[in-house]
Amino acid sequence: TIDISYERENEQADSSADMFTGLFYSKIYKLYAKGTMEQVSYFDAEFASLAKKGQLKGALGQLKGTFKSLKSDPQFHEGTVDISETWQWYNMPYASYAFLHGSNSQKISDKQTIRAIYKKSSLIGTRKTFEPELKKLFGAPVYKQSNHLFVYKAGKNYVGVRYDTMYGISSATVAVIDAEYYRLVKMFGL
Repeated sequence: TIDISYERENEQADSSADMFTGLFYSKIYKLYAKGTMEQVSYFDAEFASLAKKGQLKGALGQLKGTFKSLKSDPQFHEGTVDISETWQWYNMPYASYAFLHGSNSQKISDKQTIRAIYKKSSLIGTRKTFEPELKKLFGAPVYKQSNHLFVYKAGKNYVGVRYDTMYGISSATVAVIDAEYYRLVKMFGL
């Protein structure tokens, strides 16, 4: 399978510098030897199996793994660090990783553990499209917030899905999260 991502353009941009939004969307395709392809779901048996192990399909690392173990992966890319009130985020091309703040909020230490892994680009689709697939894999959501945030139990871990519509496109942001992160999601959102 291949994940094709593209950046959404801003149709109301006044200049080429304002043309791009920084929002990326994905569609997943299966390629065949005869040169054909078909769109397939991201939410399949492989996704469920990886989520239960604390991994996110198409991303490096796993929940409870250290930043050092993430950096030791041969496919590791240098990324950027962002900071929120509780979390430090390490952003790579295909995924973002959440770590609880360490002693230095500007640097993630090698010993800090991964608490959440987010797919960097949102999946194109609606709750109506994805919810039956997720229920089939994980059962009913263990947490819902309005009609836009759903959390499913995946073994000892959780799968969070947030639905949005921006620039007329409906999409879903997907994350695999641990129990501590889930506790905070219930208070503050995904």
